[in-house]
Amino acid sequence: MAQECSFTMEDLQCPVCCEVFDIPVILSCKHSFCKTCIQTHWDRMGTRQCPLCRRTERSSRPPINLALKLASDVFKKKPEQFMAKSVERCSRHNEQFKLFCRKDAELICIACTSSRSHKNHEYCPIAEAASDIMKELTNRYNPLKKQLTTFEKLKESLVELETYIQKQVAEIAAEVKQEYEKLHTILREEEAARLIVLQNERENKTAMVREKLEEVNKSIEELSGIIRYIEPIIIADDLTFLKECKEAIKRTNVSYTAHETEYPKKALIDVLQYLGSLKHGAWKRMERDVHHSSVNFDPT
Repeated sequence: MAQECSFTMEDLQCPVCCEVFDIPVILSCKHSFCKTCIQTHWDRMGTRQCPLCRRTERSSRPPINLALKLASDVFKKKPEQFMAKSVERCSRHNEQFKLFCRKDAELICIACTSSRSHKNHEYCPIAEAASDIMKELTNRYNPLKKQLTTFEKLKESLVELETYIQKQVAEIAAEVKQEYEKLHTILREEEAARLIVLQNERENKTAMVREKLEEVNKSIEELSGIIRYIEPIIIADDLTFLKECKEAIKRTNVSYTAHETEYPKKALIDVLQYLGSLKHGAWKRMERDVHHSSVNFDPT
């Protein structure tokens, strides 16, 4: 069984002549070419620029890439040692993707750099592009994680708030009943009416909290969906990452107002509304309506 090599056949091909390296030399930008090919290219262009990234090379005699030289020599003698690796290729030129076009945000091959669709565009090696875009996506991802944490804490507080409102209403109801018992029969109708108002306010307050809770759940669901979509992309290989990063970045374009993340105002029951001056108000009501057979309390 052939031993797997760290290089693929595509790795051993000179980007200029597309043949197996003869004497590969490596430039300061880390791209490698046949020694003859790069010298010929420089002589023709009149400048020492890398054919791939166009970075200017200072040395007129770049060093030999010994790793590629040894691998190329082995390939020429025993090509069967190089196990075929599945690589993605350009559908237009049938060449391996090795570059990333920054303008169009897509993977391209060497031949694409001279095509009409990518001519004069800025492009760079795949690893470099993945690193740059990973930084951008991470800068967008981290605030989303913090926002999710904020909403989760708010949700917890809202759940506690709803429970406390129920407890608060029960306590107030008990006190209201106790006070009205002291006023005997003539006050019982007012007591009942006042309790109806209290129950209505409980429903209104509870509905307000539940509405806010529903909004928070939707925000949590939205942020969780975005994060679930982004997380596998961040840990994926460069090719898969670059394919999906555009959509991932697009999905991070969400924001929330300060109103959406704040605790609801005036959510608690106003205790003084029901207990403050209760007896005084009741006695005034009794003085006015004592001749009536019933006491009416308008909850509106």
